[in-house]
Amino acid sequence: MSISTAGRPEPSVRWWRGERLLESRELPAGTRIRKRLLLVPRLSRADLHAALTCQAVNSNLTLPAEARVALDINFRPLLTSIELEEQPLSSGRRYHITCRTVGSRPPAAVSWWLDNTRLITSTDQVSSDSNETLSTLSLTPSQGDNGRLLTCRAENSHVRAGIQEHSVKLSVYYAPTSELRLGQRMRPDDIKEGSDVYFECRVRANPPAYKVTWKFQGQTLVQNASAGVIVTDEALALQSVGRQDAGDYSCVASNVEGDGESPPLVLRVKYKPVCQGGQRQVFAVSPYESAHVRCSVDAAPPPRGFRWAFNNSAETLQVPQSRFNWSAAASELVYTPVADGDYGSLLCWAHNAIGQQQQPCVFHVMPAGRPDMPSNCSLLNQTSQSVAVQCVEGFDGGQPQSFLLEVVDGASGHLLFNMTQPSPTFLVDGLAAGQLLQLRVSAFSAKGRSEAFVVDAATLLPAEVRAGSEPEAASSPRGTPVAPDPEPPPPPQPQAAGGLRTQPPPQVFSVCSSTPGAYVPHPTTLRRPSKACLRQADEQPEVTYAELRLPPAEAEPAARPWRRHEPVIYAQIDHVSASTSALSALSPRSPPPASLQRTASPPHSLPLLEHMHPEVVTVRTPLMSGQQESCV
Repeated sequence: MSISTAGRPEPSVRWWRGERLLESRELPAGTRIRKRLLLVPRLSRADLHAALTCQAVNSNLTLPAEARVALDINFRPLLTSIELEEQPLSSGRRYHITCRTVGSRPPAAVSWWLDNTRLITSTDQVSSDSNETLSTLSLTPSQGDNGRLLTCRAENSHVRAGIQEHSVKLSVYYAPTSELRLGQRMRPDDIKEGSDVYFECRVRANPPAYKVTWKFQGQTLVQNASAGVIVTDEALALQSVGRQDAGDYSCVASNVEGDGESPPLVLRVKYKPVCQGGQRQVFAVSPYESAHVRCSVDAAPPPRGFRWAFNNSAETLQVPQSRFNWSAAASELVYTPVADGDYGSLLCWAHNAIGQQQQPCVFHVMPAGRPDMPSNCSLLNQTSQSVAVQCVEGFDGGQPQSFLLEVVDGASGHLLFNMTQPSPTFLVDGLAAGQLLQLRVSAFSAKGRSEAFVVDAATLLPAEVRAGSEPEAASSPRGTPVAPDPEPPPPPQPQAAGGLRTQPPPQVFSVCSSTPGAYVPHPTTLRRPSKACLRQADEQPEVTYAELRLPPAEAEPAARPWRRHEPVIYAQIDHVSASTSALSALSPRSPPPASLQRTASPPHSLPLLEHMHPEVVTVRTPLMSGQQESCV
C-alpha cells in the first residue's frame, strides 16, 4: 500500500519495479489523500532483495515524489540429503555420516532421528553466505539398528511448513547370533538311553550364515550315519543316544562378519547304573582278616539302593542288607573270610528309577600271597657310567607292591647298592667304565618278596681307551696273508686324493669264559681283566687276541711290488709252559717255540698241541667295509 497526500493538482500514484510498471489497485481515501495497493501474488526466491518504488506524479513541471522498499524474504529449506557412501554398515564400527541442507533463510536447524529416537551426537557448520548447512553425525550401529530409518531433518521455524527431511534405511551387517533348542515334542527331562534326540539351531545373521557347525563338549561333530550322527545346517539328529552322549551341545553359525556360537545346551541322558571304571577288583586277605570292598556306580538318576551276593565254585549266597551300607552312588561291604570256602567273588548291583543294573560289579577275594616275580626285564640304555633296566610287573598278590633293584658286581659278587621304585623301571648311575654287573629285580609287598629276575649287564668302555700295540701282518687284496720283505717299507706318507690312506688299526679286547653256559658279554662292553683276577687260582687268563687286517681292495700299493709267500703262523696258544703268555704274536722271521714244534709235522701245517683242553678264542676281523666277530 502506498499513501500520497497534498499536491495540486491531485497526484496519481503508481508502483514500479525497476523500469517495469506494476499493476496496482486504487483504494478509497479521504480528501487530498490517494491510496494505491500493490499485491504480489506469489513471492519466489527471485524476489529476494527486490526494490519496489511507489511514485506520485501530478505535473510534468515538478519532480515525482518516490518511496522505495526492498523485500527481505524467509524461505523453507530447498534441499536436504544424507551423504552415506558406505553401505552396508558393520555392527560395532564407528561411522561419520553427513547431511547437507541448502536454501533455508534464515539457516535451518538440523536434527537427526533413528526411527522416532532423536540422536544428539552431531555437529553443524553453516556456510559463509548462510545458504548451506552441513551436519555430521557420529554413529556406531548395532545389530538392532539393521532395517531402521535414519532421518536428517532441516527445519526453518520462520516459515510455515518449513521442514525438509531425508531418510535412508540402514543395512547393518553383524556376526550371527545362534540359539540351540531341542526338537519339537521333546521333553528334556525324559530322555533315556536308546532315545532319538533332535536339535534345532536358530540363527539370526546379516548377511545370512553360509555354514553352521555343531559341537559336543567343545569338539566339532561331523556326519557319521553309521554312528547315528546326522548333521545338517539347521538340525542335528542323534540316534539311539547313550550315557556317553550326555553333555554340552552348541551350534556355530558363520558369515563374513564372523562366527556366532550359541549358549551350550546340556543334554541329560537317563540310564541304569553301571560300574565305575578304575575300581580295585582283587582283594588278597588272610583268614580272619577283613577286606573293605567298595562298589561305586554311575547312574542317572542316582541309585535308590544296592544288593550284594557271594559266589564260589559251590554256591551263590545273597548278602543281608545289614552287612553293608550305601550312600549316594557307592556301597561298602566289610568281608572277613574264615575258611577256604569263603574265598570267591563278591557281586554288587544297584538300581534307580530307570531300572536294575544289568551287569554286576565283580570283586575277587583270594588268599593273600607274595607278589609274582617281574618278567621280560631288558636293558634300555648303556653308557660308560650308567645302565637302565625295565621289567614287566607281575601279579601283585592282591596287595600294593613295590620293586627292588639289587646291583651286584659281576667280578666279585659283592652287593654294590640297591634301590626301590613303585614301578619296575630303574636307572643305575655313577658306575665305573667297563664294569661287569648283575642286576636283580624283585617285587615285594606286605605279604613278602618275590624271586629276583637276574639281568647281566656291563657299562661301556670310554671311547679313548684302546688296546696296546699288537704285531700286524700284511695282507693281500684278496685276503691271503703274506710275509713282508726283509726290509720293512718306510712309514706311509700322506697321499693325494685317490691314494691309499692309512688308518689306525681297530683294536678290541674280547673275553670268553670256558665254562659252559657262562655269560659272554658283547665285546664292546668288556674291559681287560685286572691282574688280581688273573692271579686267582694260579690260572693263566684265557684271553686270546687275533686280528686280520685287509687293505682297501680298490687301491694297490704303488711303492714297490709285493711277493706272494707261503702261509705263516702268526698266533698260537701255549699251555705247556706257565710262563708263556696267553697271546703269542710271532714275527714272520721268528720260528715257533720249541715246545710247539714237531719234527714230523709239515713245515706249513699247524702243530698239534699236547695236553689240550677246551679253549675259547674270540677273533675280530675287519673285512673292508664291514666287521665280523666270532667266539669259538
